[in-house]
Amino acid sequence: MRFQEYCAKSKGKVNCHLVTQNIDDYDAQLIKSSKILTPEPFAKREGTEDFAFTSYVIEMHGNVKYMHCSDEEKDCSRVFYLAPKLDQISDRTNCVPRCTVCEAPMKPHAMFFDECYNERYYRFNTTTDIEYDLMDCLIVIGTALATSGARAIVHKTLTTRQHIPVIEVNMEPQCKVGWALNVTEKSETALPKMFDKFYNLAESAKKSNTQLKPKIGQSSGKSSLSLSRTIGGKISPNNSKLPSKK
Repeated sequence: MRFQEYCAKSKGKVNCHLVTQNIDDYDAQLIKSSKILTPEPFAKREGTEDFAFTSYVIEMHGNVKYMHCSDEEKDCSRVFYLAPKLDQISDRTNCVPRCTVCEAPMKPHAMFFDECYNERYYRFNTTTDIEYDLMDCLIVIGTALATSGARAIVHKTLTTRQHIPVIEVNMEPQCKVGWALNVTEKSETALPKMFDKFYNLAESAKKSNTQLKPKIGQSSGKSSLSLSRTIGGKISPNNSKLPSKK
């Protein structure tokens, strides 16, 4: 979150786009606790289409803190409500909430195995727009890339956008082809050191009145970092070449 606060204070000079596969509300709670990222109290209203979404983070598999109507062909499925907590349920053997409009069962705001990524619930179009239009560096943090959405983002970057470096912080690296830099260290120790180096470079560039540009990749003028949160030492460049097209 510290880096996101740094980006917010830069007023557009540096951008960070956080994409998480987790559904536990962890990142959203951190952002809401920040006086820099959320200077005003969280004011989104229950029963609206944007109630389940938090600025500065894309939860690509949803957030189980919220729920919506399971009948997605109806308009009432577009709005979100807080899911009940266990201490609010009197009968746990018959506790599936019902939609107050159509009486269909309510569904947790989390991707099920038979679902597909979409913009309405999982902001997938927004994520791919960031990938293709804004991103000039991708940082992958502690994920096995077992889900199709995360795997597709990383694979497309490595194979079709080969001018963009991919930095993977993972004890068990998954990025083994293309322009990948593997950091085999726990993220709680690797990330602070990595971003501290960035802050020092930015401060040096500011004092010398020069523009900070990454030494790897091509800068679009605004450095965008896409992150996927999970806690994961050596740094090793992956020099594997991609197979040539025949």
